[in-house]
Amino acid sequence: MLNTINVKIDLINNESINKCCEYSKNKIELKKLLSELKIYATFQGYYKYFEDDKDKRNIYEIEITRNDKIINFTFGISIQNTKILNNNYKSGKDIKNIRNDFLYSILSCISCDYFIDNDFQSFCSDFGYNEDSIKALETHKKCIEQSKKLKKIFNENEIECLPS
Repeated sequence: MLNTINVKIDLINNESINKCCEYSKNKIELKKLLSELKIYATFQGYYKYFEDDKDKRNIYEIEITRNDKIINFTFGISIQNTKILNNNYKSGKDIKNIRNDFLYSILSCISCDYFIDNDFQSFCSDFGYNEDSIKALETHKKCIEQSKKLKKIFNENEIECLPS
């Protein structure tokens, strides 16, 4: 089911919440926040996600809803989890673990994506990009866009309780 095209999967369940709480500095706030969210993943395909990827991975459209606000973005799972899902050696336990880790992976990435410096030079310095690179500038623009999306749903205090 995790790699069936156009099937929307609800990622919030007791086990995935508990997994996230293991890595949160504020478990109570995280549980409260997650009770206000709906987070879904829809499989989009199997391809190279990042420009420099050597291997393909499963790519999902992530939808986060809170009250009347909805944001969407793409998310590529790890190469290892892709191999488990796409090969015959998967077991029910493997799929359950991947599903429960999925929410953790998304939330921990969100906590990084939220705090992107608007200043391009600072961004380059922070992430080791060349300031003369058009590719770096495009990456910066995409990161700013993602950060703006996340700020529609989360505030800074809420980001601080996400798993890291």
